[in-house]
Amino acid sequence: MERDLQTVMAEYLAQKQASRQFANDIPALKDKLKEIKLKIPGYDEVPWVETLVISSPDTGVKVAAEDDFARERHFYDTALKAANEGFDKLIAMGIPYKRPDDFFAEMIKSDDHMKKIKGTLLKQKRTIEEAQQRTKIRMQKKFAKKIQVESVQRRQKEKKESLQAIKKWRKTKGGSGEEFPEDLLSTNHKSKKLSNSAFKAQKYGMGGKKRGSKRNDSNSAADTRGWSTARNKSREFKSAGKKKAPASSSNASRPGKRKRQEGWTSSGGRKQKRQRT
Repeated sequence: MERDLQTVMAEYLAQKQASRQFANDIPALKDKLKEIKLKIPGYDEVPWVETLVISSPDTGVKVAAEDDFARERHFYDTALKAANEGFDKLIAMGIPYKRPDDFFAEMIKSDDHMKKIKGTLLKQKRTIEEAQQRTKIRMQKKFAKKIQVESVQRRQKEKKESLQAIKKWRKTKGGSGEEFPEDLLSTNHKSKKLSNSAFKAQKYGMGGKKRGSKRNDSNSAADTRGWSTARNKSREFKSAGKKKAPASSSNASRPGKRKRQEGWTSSGGRKQKRQRT
């Protein structure tokens, strides 16, 4: 049954293919070409300048269709040769083929449409600028807050250093009557750790002559930066050069704990202490 169906279909297709006729009426095609061909009054044929058609002759070069590079290279050479030939014809005919510098082509879009485009672009630009301005203000506020915190911390640190300097001066030279040095109130000077070479230079010197380096000269004698009237009039300064009296033999050494306790008990100190408590 299936074989009979295939046989019937093959016969039907063969009959249909045989019934089709392919007509190639060359005279009729030429007549139709003359009918639809563009006709310009006063010209047997359309001028070349109206078509700018360059027909490339067959060079007879055989190019392998599978070789893409060779095929594209052949197309490029043919098109370049035709373009150069067309430029030569235009130059020979005196026809300019370059656009003048002052040539303005008519806009495809209308002025209203271009105004809308301009408005959209300006709106986008304003949006970007506003976003950048907000970001800039936010960063400025953040930086200003950081600067404010650093300023407060710096003032607190300076205040603390000033108080510590005052306390240190009171402990060392407060009772001598010396004037308070104003440079202690300034916290701008910061003690920096000396490097190894600077420390050695300060400790051992920089070389050269050592003998007589601590002797006075005219410059050191005229230098009064270390002079203080209040300090020189103080009691400690006046008694600095005097020799202290030697300690008595009775107070030369302190008795031991047991001897002190025995002496205290014999004098009734313990009983008096108990009565007080």
